[in-house]
Amino acid sequence: YQRRVFFFFFFFFRPSLYPFLTLMTDIEEEIDPVRSEPAQIVEEEDLDDDFDYHSVELSSDDEQEFPETFQDALRTVELDRQKEMPPEIKPVVSRQPEVIDDFIRNFLVKVGLTRTLESFETEWYEKRTQLNGEADKLLVPDAYQQNSQLEGELMLTKEELQRTKALADKAKSAWEKLKKERDFHKAGHNRVVQEKAKLTKDIKRLQAQCTKYDPLIAELRHKYEAAMKQKMLVVLDRDKLVLKLAAMENTVKELESGKPVEPAMTKSSKKQSSPGDTAWPAEDRPNPLAGVHFKPPSNPSTWGPRQTHRGHSMSVSSIALHPTNPNCATASDDKSWKLWTVPEGELVMSSVDHKDWISCIDFHPRGTHLATGSGDHTVKVWDFVKAKCAVTFKDHSQGVWGVGFHDTGDFLASCGLDQTARLWDLHSLKCRSTLRGHVDSVNGLCFKPFSNLLLTCSGDKTVSLWDPRTAYCTQTYFGHDNACNAVSIAPRGELIVSTDADGKVILWDPRTVKALQTLDCGPHPANGVSIDRTGSFLAIASDDGTIKLHNLVDDKEPLRSIRGHEDAVLQVVFDKAGSFLVSCGSDATWRFWG
Repeated sequence: YQRRVFFFFFFFFRPSLYPFLTLMTDIEEEIDPVRSEPAQIVEEEDLDDDFDYHSVELSSDDEQEFPETFQDALRTVELDRQKEMPPEIKPVVSRQPEVIDDFIRNFLVKVGLTRTLESFETEWYEKRTQLNGEADKLLVPDAYQQNSQLEGELMLTKEELQRTKALADKAKSAWEKLKKERDFHKAGHNRVVQEKAKLTKDIKRLQAQCTKYDPLIAELRHKYEAAMKQKMLVVLDRDKLVLKLAAMENTVKELESGKPVEPAMTKSSKKQSSPGDTAWPAEDRPNPLAGVHFKPPSNPSTWGPRQTHRGHSMSVSSIALHPTNPNCATASDDKSWKLWTVPEGELVMSSVDHKDWISCIDFHPRGTHLATGSGDHTVKVWDFVKAKCAVTFKDHSQGVWGVGFHDTGDFLASCGLDQTARLWDLHSLKCRSTLRGHVDSVNGLCFKPFSNLLLTCSGDKTVSLWDPRTAYCTQTYFGHDNACNAVSIAPRGELIVSTDADGKVILWDPRTVKALQTLDCGPHPANGVSIDRTGSFLAIASDDGTIKLHNLVDDKEPLRSIRGHEDAVLQVVFDKAGSFLVSCGSDATWRFWG
């Protein structure tokens, strides 16, 4: 046991004590030389049986005289197999040397100095007892462990230093890269600043030049408008002269031959007077309202909603008054139109033959028919006597936004999303003319009273005046900044009014083609407009749910609003007598105001 303990502490002791251990081993061999030599002879021992045992000395050569048994063969094969196998990986066990006091105890036990060991133990424990808790002062510091710990810390410090150097080099390269990029961007910024200053200077110079050109542009626009007006007059005079010349030539031929001869006609007149076509009315017809004085209505700004009628399930998009009877017709997004009594609101007639929303409605001047335009690309004319649809026009390629009868009742005009306006002959039941020139949806139209001219307004921010006989645009009114929603003309023809999606209302003089006045009803769109027959008041349907009224006689009087609808007002119409007005809106109602 003492030997095992000695060798255990021997292998874990620090290398600095190896010479001392060697000296101790030499002393042990001198004390017990027999223990140090290996035994070569099996000595005789006393046994209890009677057999006579003798000691026999064996040599190494005698082992080969015995034959190999089966077990030996198996053992040999197993050894060869283990040699061929990869070497076993043994765990590495760290060894720590023993402390000095344990080493002294183990050494005294090993050499058998028991009395010295007892004396050492006695003095050692007495000394520890006297210190009373300060026994740690007797411990001899383990220099090997401290050196190992310091060496490990040194290695960790070196590794951390290497990593820090690598990170510092990487940060330095990144810094150099960022510095180069900063210099590059700084140079680019300086270049951009210089270019900006140059462009600012050029813009100011161009603005100054444009300011100089503004008077010239205004003068050219004025000349253009005057030239267009002169061209329109020349075209009309030319047509009149061509007709007169053709009539005179026919009269001369008739007188020379003595036979009746058909009047000579131009290409356009041949097209217009084909079999079944209605002849155009005379151009110089007088306006019967020109010399009539009507009593102006009472101030409409004091009017209020007398009757409210909810007869549709969806928005009421258009409303029209019967020319002679106390009736009105409404069109709705629910694909139906209805005829009502005014102001009672009793239903007289209705129809749901359209396949999509109905956007516009208008009465025949004699009150015998009704026209509607729909999102199903059709225009229908309804006969009140037969109580059914008399004719359907299908030439529009997209939805129809507006319809209007000519004052003679022989023609019907329509416009729509296909950027065209069309003129229909109600006798030949065909399209007599297609007016193309707008570059956006044509949103509204109306005939100039007692003439052959047609007004249209479009989403391209313009109002145009057309001659349907030649399909030629005779005049274009510029001034709106957004899509035009509606257009109307005074009964005497002395004033044109147009509205747009910004709420701007412009009053035009058709003779000078200039804007007389601009009304701001914004920011909500102005959806519809109507002028009373005396030309004294203007009613505007606004998207904010109000009807705005303007006194045309007193321009300085501010706009007044009357409220009653719960949602946007889409159209408003004055009574011919000027005693009331009707309106319709997105709240699915139509209202009577008076």
